[in-house]
Amino acid sequence: MDFLKNTTLENDRVQLIPLELKHQEVLLPFSLNESELWQYSLQPGNGEENLKRYLESAVKSREKRNSYPFIVFDKMHQEFAGSTRFYDFSAQHQTNQLSFTWY
Repeated sequence: MDFLKNTTLENDRVQLIPLELKHQEVLLPFSLNESELWQYSLQPGNGEENLKRYLESAVKSREKRNSYPFIVFDKMHQEFAGSTRFYDFSAQHQTNQLSFTWY
């Protein structure tokens, strides 16, 4: 995975766009109105300040080449739906995991 390249993944239903701090505005309604999303999260994103820290951490993890976070865009409904990321990259085994997903 090229962490320096902005890679968008998509099919006919969804678009995964590299997550940036500017996405806080469109993700804030999830943070404020759907607190149950964060009930079991190791890094809570409920509330404006928690969401800001969550996004900052996600962006920094990409800069450190630890993970590659995305914002999820639902093409059918033409709206943002949440976030996900690739993480735990292993060059030796040529694997990574998908998690930190919430809709």
